[in-house]
Amino acid sequence: MHLSRILVLVGAVVAAASLPLDAVRSPTSQNWSMIVADAWPAVVITAIIAVFAVAGQIAEGFTPSGTVISMVLAASAALLTVAKYIDAVKAIDVLQLRGHTASIGAGMWVLAAGIAVVIAGSLWSTSRRLH
Repeated sequence: MHLSRILVLVGAVVAAASLPLDAVRSPTSQNWSMIVADAWPAVVITAIIAVFAVAGQIAEGFTPSGTVISMVLAASAALLTVAKYIDAVKAIDVLQLRGHTASIGAGMWVLAAGIAVVIAGSLWSTSRRLH
């Protein structure tokens, strides 16, 4: 299997692992999971890219059109993650106005790391030769 495809699969698994983690942590209020924060669409997009990674000639990288599609999807997932990060920051501000302490949870960072790995794998897929 081409290393780019392995990277895409690893990134998708890491992104999926972010769902049960917290988007917003607060020791004085209720924590918000990534599912409650509606970050799951970004995970679904990475899962679609992972399906591309297990389809086709797996000894080579994606085709040029497959690379473009995977990069567009990965960029969309990254934009969704940024939007969810902004939502989490706003939620933290509201909690702090109400006297609670809160911070960004690990779920945001794990999702961002997973998407970054998917992007790296998609970029690496431009090398079509198996080394």
